[in-house]
Amino acid sequence: MEATVNKIQENLDNNLTEEHTKEGISAAYVKAIANYAGFNFEQPVNDYGIDGTFSGIKVRKKGGEKRLLSDGCKLDFQLKASINVKMEKDLIKYSLESKNYNDLVDDEICTPRILIVYKLPRNKDEWIKVTENGTMFKDCAWWCYLSGLQETNNKETITIEIPRNQIFDDKSLKELMGKVKKGEIV
Repeated sequence: MEATVNKIQENLDNNLTEEHTKEGISAAYVKAIANYAGFNFEQPVNDYGIDGTFSGIKVRKKGGEKRLLSDGCKLDFQLKASINVKMEKDLIKYSLESKNYNDLVDDEICTPRILIVYKLPRNKDEWIKVTENGTMFKDCAWWCYLSGLQETNNKETITIEIPRNQIFDDKSLKELMGKVKKGEIV
C-alpha cells in the first residue's frame, strides 16, 4: 500500500515540465490582470508567434437593456516566463530568441503586438504562495512594444531592455488598450 501511495505521489510531482509550469503561471498572471482591467483574454488554438490577445468590451444600451459585446479593439502579445531576467537600476534585460524578436518588430501586421516578460524567482518554491489571506504570484511582468525596430541578424538571441517602470499591470494594460483604440499603437 505504501509503495502505491509513493508511486502516485511521484506521478503527481512530475506531470508538467518546468517550462510548462512557468508558462502556465505566467499565463494565469496575465489573464488575471486582463480580467481585473476589464478586458477579454483569448489564447489562439495554434501557435504562430502570438501567445494571446486582449480584446476590449463595450456596453450597448438599447431600450433599457444592456448588452456586453466586443468593441473590436485588440492587442496581441507574446509571453515569456523566465528566472533569467536581469534587474538593473532603471532597466530589466532579457535574452529573447532572435526569431521571436523578428516576429515582434514586424510592422506588416493588422493587430499591434507587445512582448510581456514575466520574471520568476530562482527558487521554484517561491513562484506561487497560497494562504487563507491571499494568493501571491512572484515576481511580476514587464511589457515592451518593439514594432518597427530593425530586425536582428543574430542567429540565436538578442538582449531586450525594458524600462522598469513598464510593469504589466491593470493600469498599463488600460493605457495600452486606450492607445490601440486611438491608433497610437499600430
